[in-house]
Order: sequence, then C-alpha cells, then structure tokens
Amino acid sequence: MTGTPWLLMIGACSRSSGPSAPVIDWALDRSDRASIRTARQSDQTTRAFAFEVHPTADTAVELWLTIGLATVTFQEDGREVTHSAPVSLSAGVVDDGGFALGPADCRGPHYPLTDQGDAQQSLMMLMCTVKARRPNVDGLFTLVVAGDGRVSE
Repeated sequence: MTGTPWLLMIGACSRSSGPSAPVIDWALDRSDRASIRTARQSDQTTRAFAFEVHPTADTAVELWLTIGLATVTFQEDGREVTHSAPVSLSAGVVDDGGFALGPADCRGPHYPLTDQGDAQQSLMMLMCTVKARRPNVDGLFTLVVAGDGRVSE
C-alpha cells in the first residue's frame, strides 16, 4: 500500500515574548543627557504594574512596567540641581497583540515643557518610543514616565 506521508506539526503559540525578553531595558547611566548619567540618587522607590499601549488607534499591547524612581542630584550649568526622575525602566510583554516589538529608543530624563513654575520643573520626564510591526501594519507607541511615577502614552 502506498500513500502520501503526512507531516503533523504541533506548536505552542504565545502572544507574549515573556518576562525574559523586555522590550525596554533602560537605566540612568545610559541617558542621552550626559549631565545626569552619574547623578547621586536618594529616596529610591520602585513601582511595577500592567500598562496598555496602542501601536495604532485600534490595537493594543499589554506591558508589565517596572519603574525605578529617585531624587537625583547632579551638576548642570555650573550649579548643583536636585530633581525627581525616573532612574530605570523595564517593560516586559504580557500580550503583544500580534506585534513584533522593538527596538526601543529612550530619551531623557529631561525637563517638561511647561509654564507651571518650579514645582513642575522638579519632575523630570523619560520618553521611550517603541516600534510595533505585524503583517501590513507598522505602528509605534511612546511611553512618557514622569519623576513622580505617572505614566502616559
């Protein structure tokens, strides 16, 4: 008896790259702001939580964020300054929404553009943009992390 051999492929599908593959892995010593890379840090805290981002208007990706926050003191423009700033950010993927994510491009922490006076100026902001691709769809999202731990997209 002759027949056609059949190949059966069984695979596990995952919508997550898992916690071992962070899409963002940033620390203060890699800041694009040279003056803050070696800042003294005090009052350090860590926050961890799920956060949903939107690479396009009608799609979603769920991340697990771990944010390190601290009061940082460093020299800038010939004087010592002290601010609240994000000092680390890690983003693991909980649900990639079918997207291939990365790489991340993080900038900061920098001062916010505001006219609200010195109170707002003491909170520095980190911005990380991540590319998101899937067949026929190119998107991106930007996380904005403030020195008080607030996160927006």
